[in-house]
Amino acid sequence: MSQLLPPVSTGLLALAVFGVTLFQMLVSRKVMDPNLRREIDEEVKAYRAELKEAQRLKDKQAMKRLEKREARIRQLEGKLAGATAKQMALTIGILLLLFYGFVPQVGRYGAYISSPLLENFISFPDEAAEGRYVIPAIWWYFICATFFQSVLGRILGTGRR
Repeated sequence: MSQLLPPVSTGLLALAVFGVTLFQMLVSRKVMDPNLRREIDEEVKAYRAELKEAQRLKDKQAMKRLEKREARIRQLEGKLAGATAKQMALTIGILLLLFYGFVPQVGRYGAYISSPLLENFISFPDEAAEGRYVIPAIWWYFICATFFQSVLGRILGTGRR
């Protein structure tokens, strides 16, 4: 199959990343409510701070009281770990599908720019045109994903605070 022209591939890849990011954010909200995640994070953080303080002061009563809460904290951590594992499996599956299915169709390069961006690391001089630099598709994916995750995270309320 012939490769798409640079501006088309740039836009298509950015659009695909937007769709994937939106899908991941919606699934993330479905797997675990962001407010519940924050509450669990705060409870676990408070428990750890109390435990650290009790250990520092060698307070046996506080240690016994905290030992009773330990089972609940472990359960909460397990719940978070399970939700995170589901999200990670989904993300890896989507990345594999995108990189082995979509990127070969749009071409090796994700974007063309006129000035270097961390030359020879993120962007490389284009052999076809003097003064033009290319960003490989994989870097373009991560640049777009970072941008869309930030924007959509704020809009959908799934971003960490």
